Amino acid sequence: MNDRKIALINRIVLVIAGIFFIVDLYYDRLEGESWLHFIPEVTVFTLVIFALSYEILAGTRLRSKLLEHQQQLADLQGQFADTIRQEFRKWKLTQSETEIAWLIVKGFSFGEIACLRGVKEKTVRQQATAIYAKSGAKNRNELTALFLEDLLTASA
Repeated sequence: MNDRKIALINRIVLVIAGIFFIVDLYYDRLEGESWLHFIPEVTVFTLVIFALSYEILAGTRLRSKLLEHQQQLADLQGQFADTIRQEFRKWKLTQSETEIAWLIVKGFSFGEIACLRGVKEKTVRQQATAIYAKSGAKNRNELTALFLEDLLTASA
């Protein structure tokens, strides 16, 4: 069970407990219970309300932090993509080579790239060879490593 489901179950249980205490206090009052009887129930009810409030606040903070991290990740992905685009321009790749280079970096096989682009696999291999020559890479692994190296060096 994931954390979201657990948090939801916790909130439901706390709401049910809160409703139970309200109903119980109401019927206790109708039955004429002494005020001493109400003290522990009101105390527990208050604790339940605080716990529910804390759960809701913690969930809100967590969602806010998650959105912040997702935005940071999106920004970093955009910066990384910009870095790759700059390298492609520096290597003077054609539009077709650029498209193939992106697909190679993303991990597609030559057969998959050929299928996606509607060309023969031999054409993709020839264009990949041109990409490797312009980039100074020997193969797809080295091509991808060029970008990973920059990424890892930047984070060190």
